[in-house]
Amino acid sequence: MLAELHGENPTRIGLALIYGTATIGTALLAWYTWQLGLSLNAWQWLALLIVAADILGGAVANMTRSTNTYYRSKSYMLSVGFLVMHIAHPALLAWSGLARWSEMLWLYGYMLIAGLFILSLADTEHQKAVAVVLWVGGVLLANVWFSMGVILLWFVPLYLFKLLMAFAVTHYPISPETKKAPV
Repeated sequence: MLAELHGENPTRIGLALIYGTATIGTALLAWYTWQLGLSLNAWQWLALLIVAADILGGAVANMTRSTNTYYRSKSYMLSVGFLVMHIAHPALLAWSGLARWSEMLWLYGYMLIAGLFILSLADTEHQKAVAVVLWVGGVLLANVWFSMGVILLWFVPLYLFKLLMAFAVTHYPISPETKKAPV
């Protein structure tokens, strides 16, 4: 289970960055939300904090050599499954009433199609550039079409960054002969 979160050889620095970002970022978001004086119910607070911690920590984790090479050395379907299961974030925000279902389903669909396309470009020199274009496009479209509350302004850019830029891109190429990360 931990390999799916951190890969097979996480470093102490990598783990500190992952959990430090998740903890500090979530605490800052909670403080900011409290400062705004918004009246969230317990389920909304829980949804906000769970989603924030996972998105913030996951964005860092997916950029580490350990996590990135773990997924690239496994089957393509494991990476597809990783993208598919990330309906949980938009669904939790919509279920709690913090976001609209229609916007969250559109975001998930966009992420899934873009993420699968980026994964399909794994052996090309254009994968990173295409990922940037799709990330920027998703953020711009969401800014034009969505009416997110102020406490969720961070969500779309970081959700798409975590899954399109950090996860779907092969940052550390895998040797095709051994399916292992180069030394």
